[in-house]
Amino acid sequence: MKVITEERLREIFEAESDRGIVSVKDLLNHELQEIDTLTVSQLRPMSDAPIDDETILCVGERYNTFLKVYFDGVYYKDDHDDLYDKEYFIGWIPMPIYKPEKE
Repeated sequence: MKVITEERLREIFEAESDRGIVSVKDLLNHELQEIDTLTVSQLRPMSDAPIDDETILCVGERYNTFLKVYFDGVYYKDDHDDLYDKEYFIGWIPMPIYKPEKE
């Protein structure tokens, strides 16, 4: 995945802000970095989790790992039909979607 990391944005902004306001177009003209890890620093609160059958990734309060679950109307269920209460999780993110670049 190619991205402009926060660190790189700060470097670009500091280097070019002396010349005036840096636009988004200017930032996008810089080289993108290839990353192999997606890091999430903030989770959405469980109070905002979808209550339909949408699959989401939740982080349990015991372990800092993601668990793919969906809400069945009463409990959150994983792929093995294990049941979890909302209180088991500290937060969630939407399920990532793979969208290949068009050639």
